[in-house]
Amino acid sequence: MNALENQGLVELAGREDRAELSALEGRPVRWAARLSPYGYDTLAYGQSRPRSEPLPGEAAPDRQLVEMIPS
Repeated sequence: MNALENQGLVELAGREDRAELSALEGRPVRWAARLSPYGYDTLAYGQSRPRSEPLPGEAAPDRQLVEMIPS
């Protein structure tokens, strides 16, 4: 979670928010996080990108293969 927070994708809950969540859950909540607006945008972008592999039953797009020779 810390890496996601450092990238601005999530916001970690503070002490007051965790206390409120603990009361609602009836158990201690040691940590909690929610998506930041940037995190929501990142998810939306990830879901809207075209797939690199076709779904089962779909025809694969025509691709040219390139053979690499060792240097």
